[in-house]
Order: sequence, then C-alpha cells, then structure tokens
Amino acid sequence: MRSMTGYGRQETVIGDLRCTIEVKSVNHRFCEVSVRMPKALSQYEEAIKKCVTSQIQRGRIEVYIHLHTEQWSGRKVQVDWGLAEAYYQALCSLKERYGLSGSLTLNELLQLPDLISLEETEDMEPYKEGLLEGVSQAVDKLVAMREQEGAALAKDLEQRNQTVLLTVNKIEAYAPQVKAHYQQCLEQRVREFLQNRAEVDESRLLTEVAVFADKADISEECTRLRSHCRQFKDLLTSEGPVGRKLEFLVQEMNREVNTIGSKAQAIQISQWVIELKSQLEKIREQVQNVE
Repeated sequence: MRSMTGYGRQETVIGDLRCTIEVKSVNHRFCEVSVRMPKALSQYEEAIKKCVTSQIQRGRIEVYIHLHTEQWSGRKVQVDWGLAEAYYQALCSLKERYGLSGSLTLNELLQLPDLISLEETEDMEPYKEGLLEGVSQAVDKLVAMREQEGAALAKDLEQRNQTVLLTVNKIEAYAPQVKAHYQQCLEQRVREFLQNRAEVDESRLLTEVAVFADKADISEECTRLRSHCRQFKDLLTSEGPVGRKLEFLVQEMNREVNTIGSKAQAIQISQWVIELKSQLEKIREQVQNVE
C-alpha cells in the first residue's frame, strides 16, 4: 500500500548538460500531473507525464526540471527590429504632438515589452532519452517514499480496524440481552396500560410486541460490519491502488454503525457506538492519503 504523499529528487548529466529533477506528490482524488521546465523542453511534456503515470495512479504530482544553463550555449538573444522601429516612431510622434523634451535612452528601450527575447536554438532531441531516464529515477525515489509511508499507514489502519472489529464483537455478544430486556419491558408497559381496559387477545398482543422488538435487532448490522472489517483488512495487503475501495468501505461501516446507534436502546451499546464512530473518523482521515 502506498501513501499519496512523497518526494523524489534526481541530479543527472544529459550529454553536456547538468539537470536537476524534482517530483512532489500530495493527496488528490484522481491522478493529476503538472510539469514545470525550460521552454526548450516543452515538447516533451506529454512524454514526461506518461513516464510519471506509468508508475503512479493517484495523487497530484508536480515535476520540476531545472537545467544548469551556465553550461549551455544553446541560447540566442533576439531583437525585434520591426517592433523597435514601431516603438521609436510612436515615441517620436508623442514627443512632437505634445511638445515633450528629452531623449530616449537605452534603459528606457529595454523596458519596452517584447522588444528583446531569449530563444532556445539548440536541438534538444539528443537529450530526450536522458531526460526521461532522469525523470523515471526521480519518480522511483518518490514511489519508494510513498511505499514507506504507506507501510506506516497500513499498520495504523490495521490496528484501528482490529479495534472496530473487537468492539463489534462486544456489541453482538451483548445484543441478545438487550433484546430480551427490551421485549420484557415493552410487554410490562403494554399490560399496565391495558389493565383497566377491556380484554384483549393476549396472543395477538405478545405477537405484536415480539415483532416490534425484532425491529430493534442489530444482528444483521453487526454481521455486515464484521464483513466490512474483514474486507478492509484484506485490502491493506492487496496489490495496486486501494484508496477508493477503502474510502467506500469506511462509508459503509459508518452506515452500519449509525443504524446500530439508532436501533439499540441500551446505554452500553450507545457508548460502544460512540467509540466506533471515533475510530472510523480517524480511519477516514488516514484513508484519504492512500493511493
């Protein structure tokens, strides 16, 4: 099992370039990859994303690629002479129209947008293979960290799931006593209510009481909850992404616990239900970080 949080960093030499690659990941419902890199490498963005998603199925992943450009001569400064002439003519027109004084300086020209640009002139195709290999190595380190944290998450979740299962067993063992006590109290109250009234069919009365008492039976909910706990435990050791399945199971477990809480009439069971909700909330928070 993997966490969705991790970090990987790889420094590599690609031809005559030194490159630093960083990969970070955090929680996300789906798999979302963003890449920040020099413009000269933008043509390889999709290939980089495929390299990442081949190893990661869920999370928000950010890839940062930095070229140490002091070693790279493949850049050229370009002056847009046509735009420079247009700027100059426009400024001269402003000066003449409004009677302005002063002269246009080089510093002022440098502040005009898009007048000077930096172009990548070197063919980056020979660097593609080394670049993707560096990304793959950085992702390997990220995955290793996610697996390490995932192992810690699995251990914590297994302990909490076991606590839930033990509590369910307590509730199930205690439930028959509650049902019998509830039925007895209900019969007594009905008899007291009818003692000064006309005679009623006692067998029919007892049948109705038994039916009403059965509505408070929580055995089915306990059985389903215990089954969810077993499935949860199995998922913790299964291969591949399991985060969404665990989230679904936690929702179903909460549903069963809420039903038990609404049907049970015993204080002791109500206390156990509170404990279950507390554990399930902690499990839900942890599961949100599972890939």
